[in-house]
Amino acid sequence: MTTLVDNTYDTFLPDEVHVLRAAPTSDVVSAPQFEDGTTAVRMVAEHRFSALVTARRGDRSHSILFDTGLSPDAMIANADRLEIDLRDVHSVVLSHGHFDHAGGPAARLGTTKVSMVVHPEVWSKRRSICPDAGAVRC
Repeated sequence: MTTLVDNTYDTFLPDEVHVLRAAPTSDVVSAPQFEDGTTAVRMVAEHRFSALVTARRGDRSHSILFDTGLSPDAMIANADRLEIDLRDVHSVVLSHGHFDHAGGPAARLGTTKVSMVVHPEVWSKRRSICPDAGAVRC
């Protein structure tokens, strides 16, 4: 299982026996505020969730995108930084309809014949009620 989007990302955590972290050498972008004018861009963390689950048996594998997060940028950018080709995804599972699990894109998937398993309420229109802002779209 590869976590594509989650609430936190700590660039300083080391690899562990069963956990490999994203390489510290990610995209380098312009950042004039730093001494050499650049900075290394790392994984994006936000209040969303998306994971790529790959099952292997022998030389065969099957990849499932479990939830898609919300922000198109986070899931896509993190997959790119991890060098994951989303065209290899066979199925998409949307666990439930909350905006932070089911709002991300499927546009990077390689085929239109991707199986989808969705919670029955996944396409419901949703909104949040915030004490200071009233109803907001999710």
